[in-house]
Amino acid sequence: MPDDHRNLPREADDAVERQAAEWFALREGGLSPTQQAEFERWQRADPRNARYNAEFAETWERLRHARSPVSITVHSALRRNRRRWAVGLTAAASLAVLATAWWRPSEARTPDFVMVAETAVGERRELKLPDGSIVQLSTATKVEVRLARQDRVVRLIAGEAHCDVAPDPARPFVVRTGLVEVRALGTAFGIRRQPTTLTVLLTEGKLQVQEATLGRSLLPTAVQDASALLAGNRFILPVDSRGAPAGPATVTPVSAAEMKRALAWRTSHLEFVAQPLVEIVAEFNRHNGHQLVIADARLGARRFGGTFATNDYEALVQLLENHFGVAVERGARETSLTLRADSPP
Repeated sequence: MPDDHRNLPREADDAVERQAAEWFALREGGLSPTQQAEFERWQRADPRNARYNAEFAETWERLRHARSPVSITVHSALRRNRRRWAVGLTAAASLAVLATAWWRPSEARTPDFVMVAETAVGERRELKLPDGSIVQLSTATKVEVRLARQDRVVRLIAGEAHCDVAPDPARPFVVRTGLVEVRALGTAFGIRRQPTTLTVLLTEGKLQVQEATLGRSLLPTAVQDASALLAGNRFILPVDSRGAPAGPATVTPVSAAEMKRALAWRTSHLEFVAQPLVEIVAEFNRHNGHQLVIADARLGARRFGGTFATNDYEALVQLLENHFGVAVERGARETSLTLRADSPP
C-alpha cells in the first residue's frame, strides 16, 4: 500500500516541508520545554512530519561534514521526482553558511559567541567559555561551540571532551555528536566519540541523552530514573558511521577510583589497573604519533597496571622489556612488542 502522503495535494506536502524546515531550524537553536512538547505533538500528528524532519537532519549532517570545495545537489529522498535543492558553492564553509541561512526562520538570532577548536594527536587543550563553562579537549579532538541568548551548544565532531557546565537554567547546555545529543544544566561529564560507540561519563549532576532529530530518550528503560542519567554512571551507546544510534544503550555504575582513571587524561596521565595490554597500547596510541604494535596475541591478553604520562610510551616499553620478558624492536615510527622465548607463561 502506498504512503498516504502520496495521495495528498502537492500543496499539502509543501506546507509540511516548510513546517519541518522551521522546526529543524528551531531545534538547531534549542527548544524551550514548551516548544519541545509542541514539537513532539507535531511529530505524532502525521507520519510525514517525522519523516521530513529526519530528512532535514540527514542533509544537514552531510553539509556539516563537507571538508573540501564542493558543488553538490541536495534532494529530498521522499520526493525525488518532484524537487531538487541545488546548492553550488566554492567552499565547504560557505555551503554551511548558506544552508543555515536557508533553513533558519527570520526571527533566528545571530549567536553571541562562536568558535571552532581542535587538538592534534598528543595535545590537550582547555577552553574557558564566556558563560563560565570549561570544556577540556583530549587528544585528536575537534569541537564547534556556539553560545547564544537562548542556549549553549557544543558539537563534538571527533575525539573526547570533558564539560564542566556553569549553571544557567534559562540556557540549556547541549553537546551534539552525530545524531545524538546530551542535555545538561549545571553538571560535569565526559563524552567520547569512537567509530562504533559513544560513551558519556557523568561526574556531577544529571543529564539527558536523546536522539537529535526525534527527541526520543536513548536511556535504557531499566535505568531507575529513566528521564535522566545520574552522576556516577557510564552511558555507552552503539552508533553507526553517521553517529546515529545503532542499538540499545547500557548504563553501568562507576566507582570513584575508576572515574579518576577514566579522566586521568585531563592531567596528561593514563592510569591502568589489571587491564589487557592490547587496551593499554590502544590508549597510548591515541595520544602519540609513535605507535606501539603487539606482535604476539598472547602478550596482548596479559594484564598490567600503572600510571604514565600520556606521551611517555617509552616508560611502558621499558617496564615490559625489563620485568616481563617482552622483546622490543624499536623503529622510527613504531615499536614492536613480542614475548621472548624464555618469558614465563
